[in-house]
Amino acid sequence: MNSPLIPDPATITPAPDPGPPRDMGSDATPLLHMERLEKDYFHEGKEINVLRGIDRTLWQGEMVSLIGSSGAGKSTLLHVVGTLDRPTGGSVSYMGEDVFRFNEKSLAAFRNRTIGFVFQFHHLLPDFNALENVMMPALMAGMGRPEAAAAAKNILDSVSLTHRLDHRPGELSGGEQQRVAIARALVMRPRIMLADEPTGNLDEETSEEIHRLLFDLNSEYNMTLLLVTHHHVLARRMKRQWEIQGGRIVKDQREA
Repeated sequence: MNSPLIPDPATITPAPDPGPPRDMGSDATPLLHMERLEKDYFHEGKEINVLRGIDRTLWQGEMVSLIGSSGAGKSTLLHVVGTLDRPTGGSVSYMGEDVFRFNEKSLAAFRNRTIGFVFQFHHLLPDFNALENVMMPALMAGMGRPEAAAAAKNILDSVSLTHRLDHRPGELSGGEQQRVAIARALVMRPRIMLADEPTGNLDEETSEEIHRLLFDLNSEYNMTLLLVTHHHVLARRMKRQWEIQGGRIVKDQREA
């Protein structure tokens, strides 16, 4: 039985998708399209419907915030869009291609070159320095060490960490560690970055520095950003804002 404070998911009406940004035109090609996306889990023998038929499109260069209460499906949606989890139903297409038709090896290769991830906890490898941590995705993609090092140095320079190349995570501040994580997410020059509460464990001043950095990187690389946050002020600074409730997108607002 649902609490009177929590709407019955069956009564929640999804928001319409506003279509491409005005400057793209109606014939623009979507970067990412979700169609009837569903994700279910089983817990103690009970089926839990987390995502309930989401239809949504992202376009190149968009900055989108995703807010919602705990358990609404924010992180689950991010994980499915990022191909870390397979959906129970529906599809996720990048540039018109349904990526969940790939086998696991092809899907992992696609993920490595197309999607960058930044999480609340940076997940840096403690025994490797900043340069080596950022090189990892390039090395996994088969790039030679000299080329991977050059790409990593270039990205670390763009996040103002050239002077920290040889420092291990334990020798860096929290903000610096998150900058390394962002550089690692960018080293393959992905088309889209997915960020899950990337400043959730940082102080206000450092958080603002990371937020400004994400905005600058979006502008510099025309990188699409989908960012999960509880920070409503930050969410409103994004050009497009989603709100998820009961596994459905109930708000999809694009700023003029």
